[in-house]
Amino acid sequence: MDESDPRFVDVVREAASVAYSTALGQPTHEIYVILAAELKQRGVYPDPAAVLQAAMLISRGKKPAVLRGYVT
Repeated sequence: MDESDPRFVDVVREAASVAYSTALGQPTHEIYVILAAELKQRGVYPDPAAVLQAAMLISRGKKPAVLRGYVT
């Protein structure tokens, strides 16, 4: 699945939500692994740098943009 798929944002949001709720309080590298696995299970293969940025936010207790509703 790529960004041109109309379901892309919903799928990414779902994966990020699962990672956020399961990985909150974990170290960044653990969150990265969880988020990458959630995305891969849903057929999304994002830029590793984007996954790392999201993992770093989650490790600090912050939500990635996709969970704050900024991505449409």
